[in-house]
Amino acid sequence: MPEISVIMGVYNELNKDILMEAVNSILHQTFEDFEFIIYDDGSCPEAATLLREVEGLDERIKLIGQDENHGLAFSLNACIDEAKGKYIARMDADDIALYDRIEKQVAYMEENLDVALLGTAVNMFLDGSAVKKKINVLTSNGQLIANSIFENSFQHPTVIMRSDIIKKDNLEYEYKDKYAEDYGLWNRMLLKYKVANLDEALLNYRVVKTSATRTANRNLEQRKQVFK
Repeated sequence: MPEISVIMGVYNELNKDILMEAVNSILHQTFEDFEFIIYDDGSCPEAATLLREVEGLDERIKLIGQDENHGLAFSLNACIDEAKGKYIARMDADDIALYDRIEKQVAYMEENLDVALLGTAVNMFLDGSAVKKKINVLTSNGQLIANSIFENSFQHPTVIMRSDIIKKDNLEYEYKDKYAEDYGLWNRMLLKYKVANLDEALLNYRVVKTSATRTANRNLEQRKQVFK
């Protein structure tokens, strides 16, 4: 059984260079005991072909999916159902994990057995630019609970979670929380469990026009309802 299940939802990613940067950043981690579950959420034929090429790169990659598009929450829940690891780690198809991201997060989780969810800081960069800006994060459980009343306290593609807690409590990304699925899940977790962040940037967060975040910013009213 793998120690880590890395999960990633993909929909119509046609930029091979960007996708390969994301995939290779996981495949080349210093921590090697993982499975990499990629969900194809009804991509167009060209993108689906690219994902099949990616699947053949490494035996740790497991490509699943379907012909119809159902959104990120559906994709990630399907990945969680397939996950066999002790931990579940998120990844996005346009970001770049630093080479020791998983190693450092697993080490923290092994040393802090009462923490159910762990995120990290990120280096944010505009696609095509080499300039990066570190986005700091709050770290302690108390700070994160208080801050979560007002905003999302975690960078979604950096998060690692304990699989047994997710499955024991039937926790999942809820479809009603569209554009803030992650925020909804974190808030349900922190009602019962301790959470934390590492204030070390372990992921380069790419900002592109087609990213989920940019799309969600055009639906701010719906996001506000989820935050309420």
